[in-house]
Amino acid sequence: MNDNKEKFISLAHGNGGRYMRELIDDLFARYLAIPLLNTQNDAASLTLEQTEIAFTTDGFIVNPLEFPGGTIGSLAIHGTVNDLAVSGARPRYLSLNAFIEEGMSFAQLERIIKSMADAAAEAGVVIVTGDTKVLPRGEGSGVYFATSGIGIKEKNITLNMDKIQTGDKILVSGTLGDHGTAVMLAREQFGLKGDLQSDSASVLAFTQAQLD
Repeated sequence: MNDNKEKFISLAHGNGGRYMRELIDDLFARYLAIPLLNTQNDAASLTLEQTEIAFTTDGFIVNPLEFPGGTIGSLAIHGTVNDLAVSGARPRYLSLNAFIEEGMSFAQLERIIKSMADAAAEAGVVIVTGDTKVLPRGEGSGVYFATSGIGIKEKNITLNMDKIQTGDKILVSGTLGDHGTAVMLAREQFGLKGDLQSDSASVLAFTQAQLD
């Protein structure tokens, strides 16, 4: 590890950027780098009985749990579906682990789970297994989710970050930064206000069109 790096885990290690990549490469991959572990893609490609599948896993923590344009529930579905979609797979099955804080209201949890169900139905995926744990009051932020997903790779295409080359074009599905900004506005911090909506959504239709 880089000696100039801080010696403790910070929030920056979980934001999907450079620090998270260094944490994965310098620690997890260093000890868990078996041949099937792929840290350069959002989903691992596996072959089961002559069928190529993509397998991914993710965790979701967001505050507030409900924000303009979505909830932590719909975000969990979209995030898992999209990891499979951008890996060239058609998402099929998901698992769900819920870590619920003691004292959370049933009404809010129901809204979040309903948004999750709606997002899953829209993406054409089914949650087939899962687990539920309850955290003591004060040890969570309402609810956390951990998901895993399986998709079928219908075309013999390998998509990895190491395939990116100078001159490639980047396709985006909308305005960059909408989700992060909408969540920040929902926290009502820094004296900022606005009506921006999160663009959390499935990109499956876009990726399938590109594969075709």
